[in-house]
Amino acid sequence: MAIEPLVSALFGGEFGFLRPWALVLAPAPFAARLLLPPSPAGGALPAPPGIARWLSASGGGAGRGRTGSASALAAAGWLMLLVALAGPHFRGPELTVPTGRDMILALDISASMAERDMAGPEGPVARIDAVRAAARDLLSGREGDRAALIGFATEAYLIAPLTHDLAAATSMLDEMTVGMPGRRTDLGQAIGLAVRALRDAPEGERLLVLMTDGEANAGDLAAMDAAALAAEAGIRLHLIGFAAGLEPDRRAELVAVADRAGGRFHEAADPEALRRVAAAVAALEPVTPPEERPRLIEDRTSLFVVAALIIAALAIWRERRG
Repeated sequence: MAIEPLVSALFGGEFGFLRPWALVLAPAPFAARLLLPPSPAGGALPAPPGIARWLSASGGGAGRGRTGSASALAAAGWLMLLVALAGPHFRGPELTVPTGRDMILALDISASMAERDMAGPEGPVARIDAVRAAARDLLSGREGDRAALIGFATEAYLIAPLTHDLAAATSMLDEMTVGMPGRRTDLGQAIGLAVRALRDAPEGERLLVLMTDGEANAGDLAAMDAAALAAEAGIRLHLIGFAAGLEPDRRAELVAVADRAGGRFHEAADPEALRRVAAAVAALEPVTPPEERPRLIEDRTSLFVVAALIIAALAIWRERRG
């Protein structure tokens, strides 16, 4: 209806009616007055004295000014009731439909991540910068997933808890400082923290994407034991190893850890390859968009009902004064 874009422009949001057909009844009283024959004098029901005086005053020549304002009030009240019947509402933004998947990104921020040995198009790039870019790619387009961030080195810390607010989780990537949780690398700590973070989560898909340069050189909980715990908790592990040159024994260890957790190992030697790996992981764990997203509906019927009541009260006040 033409009124909907006008109201939307005035008040913001998307305005609409649940029953727009009700507005077609707007001219009904005026059409009835013009088309229906007047009631015979003896056929009318007796009216209360106050209403009779008001009808008499509104029908005479001296009361034409009063008739005009009374008619305006009646028309306004009728329109308010019709708009209320039409079901006025504002449609809010589309709501996120949960996929049932919980995804944790665990990023290595040990001292070795500061090394600038990743060949970028404009020169060497620090490992941590390449990881941040790949993590942003992974988080984009994951609407409906819950995501969390873990930063690990000698210790592992939950940087961002599980949340559907992926923009907030992405903003925390820049807060992950190299060397903050220690200078060495403990894969077991990172995997163990992910298991604890998902232990009380609702049943559903559980995914851990762990990025490291492969230099596992610390920890009381062996990475293989932690991977076994992840497998028992139903967590799929995508382990991404990257560095300018990943040593064969380190690579073999990472492959074994990923296999133990029922997941896959991915390798990247430069930022572009790392982003391709991130895209490959996203393709392996696709998000299926819902056919229709629900919206919040803000009902405005009560406002128009109140307006109609105020108009009726004003008409009664005028009648009593008259």
